[in-house]
Amino acid sequence: MTCPGCQFQNPSGARFCAGCGNAMPVFCTQCGQGLVPGGRFCASCGTPVAGAPAAADPAPLAVLDLPAAPSTPTPDPPPPATLPQVDSAAATALGPAMPPAAAASALPASERRLVTILFADIVGSTSLGEQIDPEDLAELINGAFAVMNQAVSDAGGYIARLMGDGILAFFGAPVSHEDDPLRAVRAALAIRDGVKAYGARVATEGGPELSVRVGINSGLVLVGQMGSDHFSEYTTMGDAANTAARLQSAAPPGEVVISTETARLIRGAMELSPFGPLALKGKAEPVEAFLLAGPPPAMGTSVRGLPGITTPLVGRGGELTRLREAFEDAVESCALGWITLTGDAGVGKSRLTASFLEALAAQDPAPQIIHARTAEQEGDPYALVRRLLEARYGLDGSPGSGAVLTSAAAADLAPSATLDPERAARDLARLVYPGQQAEGGDDPRGLAERGLAALAALAMTWAEQRSLVLALEDLHWADDASLDAVARLAEALHGHAALILGNARPTLFERRPHWGEGERGHLRLDLKALSTAAIGKLVQALLAEGGEAVPEAVAAFVAERSEGNPYYVEELVEMLRTRDVLRQSDAGWAVDPIQLQNVEVPTTLQGVLQARLDALGGEERQALQLASILGKVFWDGAVMALGAPDASALDRLRGRGLVLARERSGFPEQREFVFKHALLCDAAYSTLLKKSRVTLHAQAATWMRAHAADRYGELAAQIGRHAELGGLAADAASHYLAAAARARARYANADAISLYGRTLALWPAEDPAGAFAAHKGRELALDMLGRRDEQRADLEAMDALAEGLAGTEQSYVHFRRAWLVLPDRRANQRRVGSANCADSSPRRSSRAS
Repeated sequence: MTCPGCQFQNPSGARFCAGCGNAMPVFCTQCGQGLVPGGRFCASCGTPVAGAPAAADPAPLAVLDLPAAPSTPTPDPPPPATLPQVDSAAATALGPAMPPAAAASALPASERRLVTILFADIVGSTSLGEQIDPEDLAELINGAFAVMNQAVSDAGGYIARLMGDGILAFFGAPVSHEDDPLRAVRAALAIRDGVKAYGARVATEGGPELSVRVGINSGLVLVGQMGSDHFSEYTTMGDAANTAARLQSAAPPGEVVISTETARLIRGAMELSPFGPLALKGKAEPVEAFLLAGPPPAMGTSVRGLPGITTPLVGRGGELTRLREAFEDAVESCALGWITLTGDAGVGKSRLTASFLEALAAQDPAPQIIHARTAEQEGDPYALVRRLLEARYGLDGSPGSGAVLTSAAAADLAPSATLDPERAARDLARLVYPGQQAEGGDDPRGLAERGLAALAALAMTWAEQRSLVLALEDLHWADDASLDAVARLAEALHGHAALILGNARPTLFERRPHWGEGERGHLRLDLKALSTAAIGKLVQALLAEGGEAVPEAVAAFVAERSEGNPYYVEELVEMLRTRDVLRQSDAGWAVDPIQLQNVEVPTTLQGVLQARLDALGGEERQALQLASILGKVFWDGAVMALGAPDASALDRLRGRGLVLARERSGFPEQREFVFKHALLCDAAYSTLLKKSRVTLHAQAATWMRAHAADRYGELAAQIGRHAELGGLAADAASHYLAAAARARARYANADAISLYGRTLALWPAEDPAGAFAAHKGRELALDMLGRRDEQRADLEAMDALAEGLAGTEQSYVHFRRAWLVLPDRRANQRRVGSANCADSSPRRSSRAS
């Protein structure tokens, strides 16, 4: 058997090469394709692997009973567990807070939600019980309950429980509104003032004066029907509820105390005064809190924009000018411009990029524009490079794309005197399409270097033909190998009329704190929140289809609540329109004043998205939740396999503008969709129970593995992530190992090291041979990066594992240790590098001549 790495002739059946120590590839006896490590079947033709353990028949994918949202935004809540007897007047006052028992069956199952929780109780009720007759006490308390229930009902909350002398209310469950924290504050102040007024009336008739204390907290909780078959209630579980109860106990009579989290969500809405820190029972640390002061926050308005409306760029004139100037300078001086556009999700990075590219495309002559975007959690090394090349040459990644890329790139490289066009194009295709362009006998480091050199040469060739713009979006999701390639492109394009425009969230700089720092021509351009005036123009553009004027109250409200984020504005406008608060007629836009009083928007996007999910029908909401398991990009077959009852729900979601359909799909015979916004995906995912996520991720791994075919290597990291989150540790380790080997084979060593680490964290202890292979791969990658301390640690781990193995593993470890300490090793490497440079110098001379 010939080793593809060093060409050493090994005996038949060798597991590792005796010449270089690398694992020997194993090939399918039917089709000749390389086998996946640990796989039971060939990923290309499905032939069983000889010697692999037999697999049990796969169980059908389970259909989970996931939470299904009510079809209306304000369903009847379930009845409390127990209700006191009340007279007819009190029952009438309680109103919708006491629905028929049948309403409980319409509630969604348990789920995770952001909820604002309100506890209120009557001060001194215990001593009152000693002073007055039980019947009189019940009548007195029921009157207070009527006030409290009405306040909660008017604010759109849900009475979860009546507790003798107090109430527990939820804002954000079972259905969210856009501003649940503010609604809770309104209800609390109405309870405070209403019970005080009620007590004053009672006192005039000789009864006791009454007052309440209220505590409010916001946070993530588990909410749903809790209990057993004998008795259950719709309630919450989590620290947020406990904290709210403790705050209520600490509140002075007649006051409302709120947590820091709730104060953050209502910031600027009303006056707060510090109250704390408080030493609360069950809390290890004191808790900061605030007293509510002043009248309740005024009701606002809300708007919902029209889908499909193309709006002009607003509030970004200065940034757009900077981009244009950077491009003009690059063209006039033949000096690369390199800009990284940064900002939070939704702030308008992609919108600004699109406007800039549209303006360039309208020029005469127009520059070459190559636009590529990184997909979330793609995980495959050089994925952004592949997308860049696919955009340039019109490829879709299907079988045969590698051959087309080789031919097209070779034609572009033909004028180059420094590279062999055919070989360079082939190396580049093998780097980005390794499965399609398999060829043995290469050193991974050499292949990566030659492939990146070909990419750099291609970019220079493009720029020499015509001024060039590379637009690279969502760099925060890019793999390390692709980010290194971007820096390589920037280095190659110096001295050319070219502009590299990347956009990214600030998380890019958490991974790469010094991204672009000190590089020639690099500029970081941060996008800030839009001004109030710009938001007003955006609202007008979203709603003025035929030039109709937008009500001033609508524009003012959106400007106040959007926090200057264009995406927030879009979501708010769309919400108003779909709930018929804002209607279009022949006379223009009209606001329903009655509905407007009950439709509020949140101060954060999280509330907007949760409210948007609750506004969906049950099947649509479930489909969106299931799709979120797969990530921002998903497929209809996968969503159905995870338990969606009807694929048409995806079409309805598409009609609502929540998801978009792609023309091409990464999986044959599957329709591919993408969430319109990544944050909507996150919001849908956050509602799922952890135990449901585990089951669904396991099913997602099964589906993707079954459909990956020849894309397995590219998808191995994603499949591994789903398997890991699905509790399939051994399967996840196997997938990560395959992804790590693929990364190392293309000299993407940083990615390989990370993947090997994830492999080792999950590898079963009863399989030391596999752990040895993972340590071995990581040690080789660490060696390439010169990280000696970590390399030695891997060798120590390999030595310990080798004691339990019967093969040549210990000899290999001794060999690698000796190699590591050779005194003249680096000098030899430098001499080899110098010789390679000398060998290539005639080619450079010929180009110069």
